[in-house]
Amino acid sequence: RWARGSADFADVHREGKRGLRQLDVITVDCDGVASEAEFWDRYVRATDPSGAGLFGRNLDAFWDAVDGGGPGWPGDVALVFKNVASVAVFREGRFLAALEEIAAEASTSITLTR
Repeated sequence: RWARGSADFADVHREGKRGLRQLDVITVDCDGVASEAEFWDRYVRATDPSGAGLFGRNLDAFWDAVDGGGPGWPGDVALVFKNVASVAVFREGRFLAALEEIAAEASTSITLTR
């Protein structure tokens, strides 16, 4: 369900000391996710993030991770959440709206696909 590896690259580049480089992609498949807890479980299992034990498993903690490098930071990667239509029912759509806002503003590359 999740992909991480040399075969999966985003068309996303990060400029570093040695110029541009392509980022590894981590895909989190949200198909069939029935709860926010399951969403965060899939994120943690797919990303094996830094500080996983301290990651708060909520939108605020996710923002801290993907924008500030806090617990739950997936590393210097591109995140792809696919089948996010499954989470549109959480909090009457507010969960997905917040996730979309985080994706648009975070320093980590985040793509959401329905």
